Amino acid sequence: MERNGPDVVFMDIQLSDGISFEIFGFVEVNCPVIFATAHDDYALDAFKVNSIDYIMKPITYMEVSNALKKLSILSSQLVKLDVISGLTQSIQTKKTKDRFVVKKGNQIQSIKTSDIQLFYAEGRTVFLVTNDNQRYIIDFNLTYLENLIPSSAFYRVNLSYIVNINGIQKINQYSNS
Repeated sequence: MERNGPDVVFMDIQLSDGISFEIFGFVEVNCPVIFATAHDDYALDAFKVNSIDYIMKPITYMEVSNALKKLSILSSQLVKLDVISGLTQSIQTKKTKDRFVVKKGNQIQSIKTSDIQLFYAEGRTVFLVTNDNQRYIIDFNLTYLENLIPSSAFYRVNLSYIVNINGIQKINQYSNS
């Protein structure tokens, strides 16, 4: 996970010109913050602004070390979350078939999805019809096919037909719907 800017900010709460929480109103801080302060009355406010730890003064080596270990653990979890998010997004990205394998007699043929004019069902049998009006039986139902073909190129017009939208020349309206 590449970032521009600091990995962590160490910040005191009470500064000579005010309270450090005011900074968050002017600047977007996109990294973890470790507060180091002599005042314990701001602890709840600290955890509302990317804080991962709140160290009380006088600061010891052990407290800083523990805060950095906590940062390391949280950072590794965030990387895992980014990986999981990326995997989830790739799964959710609809993969469409760019060709179908069909059988005609003893031959097996590959047909590009862009060469398909329509899919239709007659009973439980589903057919694929090419642009040159060749008809092939396929082993998918229309509902499953809807998830395999690009929705930008095909449209399900009713329960029995999915048509290539590039093949639609004219639409006649037969009712008010």
